[in-house]
Amino acid sequence: MGSFASLAALYDAEHRTLVADIDLYLDLLHEARVRGPVLELACGSGRVAAPLALAGHRVTGLDLSPEMLRRARARRRALPPEAAARLRFSRQDMRSFRFRQPFAAAIIPFSSLALLPEAADRAACLGCTARHLQPRAPLVIDLPSPVSSAPTGGPRIVVSHFRLPRWGEPIEKLVEETIDLGRGTTRVRYRYRLVRPSDGTVVEIAEASFELARIERRQIEAQLYAAGFDVVAVAGDYRGTRHGPSSPRLVVHAERLV
Repeated sequence: MGSFASLAALYDAEHRTLVADIDLYLDLLHEARVRGPVLELACGSGRVAAPLALAGHRVTGLDLSPEMLRRARARRRALPPEAAARLRFSRQDMRSFRFRQPFAAAIIPFSSLALLPEAADRAACLGCTARHLQPRAPLVIDLPSPVSSAPTGGPRIVVSHFRLPRWGEPIEKLVEETIDLGRGTTRVRYRYRLVRPSDGTVVEIAEASFELARIERRQIEAQLYAAGFDVVAVAGDYRGTRHGPSSPRLVVHAERLV
């Protein structure tokens, strides 16, 4: 990885305009009349946790990445004091975390559960979450919705562009996805390149590779039931549209059973 920008900084720059999922969580917490503390698993740089704290919720975010947590704590310091006091972060594994207090709600935003490619790890995460929730507390999981048929002919490559606010330079992101039907996963490779407008020079600045679970609706529902949850609703986007074969997202609203 180059020294120009960290992966966490690139992530923040790329997703700084993403707010639709934040509205989803705020609406759900309001409808569920959540007054107690909220747990966010795989909170990253605090993109979701900070707005929830600004809205008046007490939020605990956990993540394993020190780099992401540094940015999350910097984001907290930029909040008004009363909002910052409602927000805390903890470096823990979402498969086996520990807090003394029970939570009134939990969220696993933006594909984070899919970062656990093994079904046993996802089961451990959901089981640990259930043990930390009050009875009937809501849990919302946002996942990418697998396409109905796998693409053929090799890897799929997607190119997108965004800018880093501090430098203003255009960044090109190349995403290479290779589906492994046998494992039920997608191997993903990110490559970030700086494109200089003056002469068109391209500089490789960062890359990352990881594996994402391809989680079908029936699979996540079965794992939730096994962990002690009841599935309340399943949407196909952040607007609450009914989930279907062509839905871009798989947004599951569950409740911990008594």
